[in-house]
Amino acid sequence: MPYSGRCPGFCGKTMWWPAGVGGEEFIVLLPNTTHRDAADIMTRLCSAVARHSFDWEGETLRITITAGLGQCDCSQSLEKCLKPVDEALYKGKQQGRNQLVLATART
Repeated sequence: MPYSGRCPGFCGKTMWWPAGVGGEEFIVLLPNTTHRDAADIMTRLCSAVARHSFDWEGETLRITITAGLGQCDCSQSLEKCLKPVDEALYKGKQQGRNQLVLATART
């Protein structure tokens, strides 16, 4: 089930987080956001999550986010748009996680 909401005081933008993209993977869409602003938002999100502890079933858990970041053109298919972003995500996971990796643009 998709979740749509704002993160007030954090990024001031509406974001959509469709669940079930791939197990532990989510897509964050930031419409009308520059690449630089999106990188800043995602870097701050990664840092905020890494600093937070989560209580679950009597245990304290700490998690991190590894993110691939790219820009999509409305003329591209979703698959073509997300492929380099997905590759950036996996590169980040291979490099040690808890980081943002910028996707290489393709034409």
